[in-house]
Amino acid sequence: MLPSHGQQYRRILPAEGGDPGRGGVDVSSSKPTAKPMGKRSMASAACNACRTRKIKCTAERPKCSQCINRKVDCDLNQQTNTYQNIYDLLQSRPLSEAQVILQRIRNGMDPDTILRQVQHGDLLLQLALVPETRPRFEFPYMSGMPRFLQERENPYFASLLYESTFSAREPSPEARDVSAASTSRARLQSPYLKPYHAATIVDPRLESVTPSKWTNVTSDDTLMRKLLHDFLICDYNSIITFQKDYFLEDMANGRTTFCSSLMVNTVLAYASHCCSSLVTRAEFWNPQNLAYQFLAEAKRLWEMEAGKSRITTIQAGILLNIGLNICGADKIGWSYTLQVTSMAHQIGLFKKEKHRGRLGRGRIFTSWAMFNWLSFMAWYMFEKPLVSEPPLNELPDPVEDPTFYGEFWLKYPLSETSWPCGFGFTFFKRSQLHKLINSMAIDLFGFGDKEPAEMTFSSVSDKHKALELWYETLPDVLSPRKIVFPAHLILHAHYFNVVINLLEGFLSRPEKSDMPPSSADLVRRQDQTLAEALAQAKISYESVIRLYYLRHGFDATQSFFPQLLNTLLYIHQEDASDTSSDMQAYRRSTRILCAKGLYEQGKSFYISQILFRLAQSRMSPEDLSLLQQFANIKPQSPEQSRLIAASQVQSSWPVAIVSITDDPEPRRLGNVMRQLDSLHLSSEGESDAGASETSQLD
Repeated sequence: MLPSHGQQYRRILPAEGGDPGRGGVDVSSSKPTAKPMGKRSMASAACNACRTRKIKCTAERPKCSQCINRKVDCDLNQQTNTYQNIYDLLQSRPLSEAQVILQRIRNGMDPDTILRQVQHGDLLLQLALVPETRPRFEFPYMSGMPRFLQERENPYFASLLYESTFSAREPSPEARDVSAASTSRARLQSPYLKPYHAATIVDPRLESVTPSKWTNVTSDDTLMRKLLHDFLICDYNSIITFQKDYFLEDMANGRTTFCSSLMVNTVLAYASHCCSSLVTRAEFWNPQNLAYQFLAEAKRLWEMEAGKSRITTIQAGILLNIGLNICGADKIGWSYTLQVTSMAHQIGLFKKEKHRGRLGRGRIFTSWAMFNWLSFMAWYMFEKPLVSEPPLNELPDPVEDPTFYGEFWLKYPLSETSWPCGFGFTFFKRSQLHKLINSMAIDLFGFGDKEPAEMTFSSVSDKHKALELWYETLPDVLSPRKIVFPAHLILHAHYFNVVINLLEGFLSRPEKSDMPPSSADLVRRQDQTLAEALAQAKISYESVIRLYYLRHGFDATQSFFPQLLNTLLYIHQEDASDTSSDMQAYRRSTRILCAKGLYEQGKSFYISQILFRLAQSRMSPEDLSLLQQFANIKPQSPEQSRLIAASQVQSSWPVAIVSITDDPEPRRLGNVMRQLDSLHLSSEGESDAGASETSQLD
């Protein structure tokens, strides 16, 4: 609407300094020009006190002027402080921790969350009790180390592990001869003072993987990372089928060279047996069990990949076999190994490697992992090997190329240091040992159409010398003096188990009655030589297993324990050469210790539950009573006994056998369980018949 005529508008004054010629008023002569206002300094952030009072904060450090004037605390809460603190952590923390922090940053974790986790973790660490450095584990029934193990020269009683274990105890006869200088606490480090399974693996790759992208079983990545960690720290070193670094890297980056859905589900199925927080982990038949669910998914994926010869399929097939072995179903599991052996030949896995770089290195590692598994199964199953020669590609020297193997770094409670496990040395020496084992298995069991060779003193002596040379050339980290980690001890026990099998097999052969006196005398001298070596091997074998228990216990999952403990148990059940009361007491102590180990491993593996039942069936009533008293073992319920039945067992594994020349057929686990069940049923029938006759007489 237009204003009416005569309406006055408000007068608008000209701007200061305007042009007079254009109607502006020149006021410069009467009033000085005002100085332009400077740019007001802005505080990057206000402290909490100024923000509460709604006043301007000058943001000086360490205290703003407003808080100085009011004499109050100045809490400058700005985001740059968080970034500065994280930067300081990256500068000051050990490399292993800095790598974990950096990995969390790369994963997109909120800065405040990162800082809070580190700071709160430190507070919890400060409040935590210092772990007990004295032995956590005591021998059942007789707490001391058996004297007969100390009568001969025993290198394991001069080991740092033995010295650290007994120097931490109250003064005892075993500790009196320990040198004070060699057992100085300054020299002894966390691995010698704390159980292995108290440590955690330091590997940023474990933090970065997202297993839920590879499996449909669960979306809980935190749980699956925990399963992977427990598998790697517990049993990976004993059942190596893949290179862990390549597997984790490809899982994190979505690559399929060394990772696949089949592989991830197979690994997680086995890993579920290694997680102690899963109480029913041994119940492979339970559909609610994670191991069951992951295994079912792995079998489905295996069928989908039928006919595809890939590295990951080969690796998964071996692990499926091992997973079924621990469930007492090696007859079923062996079919996977037969299939992947054919696949390995199709892709030339054992031939000279043509691929270079990461792919070639991964194939070479897999070829040796597979060869070790095949020779292991041939020896302990008393079967012909599936391959006659080791892979053509030699393994690199662990000193010159440690990244080929993938090292394990461990961190113990209240320790700032990360400790390497010497994984490369372990894998390298195990592979060398299995070259000898495979060659001996061909001589003893044959190969293809080749018949077994006759065992003579010369052939057995040559084999034993080759084994001794392997033992004498162990690197320093694997020497009897330095061994400490479970993988080291297991390797030594494995070696002595093989020596015992070989020498026991030769010495238990039937004697020839028509031998001339001169030849008979020579044979006796030869036998005496090997008998001495056998006795020493048995002493060392038991020493290693007892040292393992004292430092690490039998609680944590270890798939080789059923074999090792069952062999040691059988040795002390059969050997009655020394009838002295002390020796009988020590033998009883060993039997109870082995049974306790099988019982503990039975929480993870069904096969150990079966072996524990067999061990109980061979024990005297007195031994059974002591077992419950000293090993804290509860009697089995009828439901538990029903589950451990012959119908559940699909196993050809020879048990209750030490000599490599014994007939394995009647001692295969499935046959033994059926015999045990038939005896149990017949005894029940006699009991019922007796009760019926008694009632009729009444």
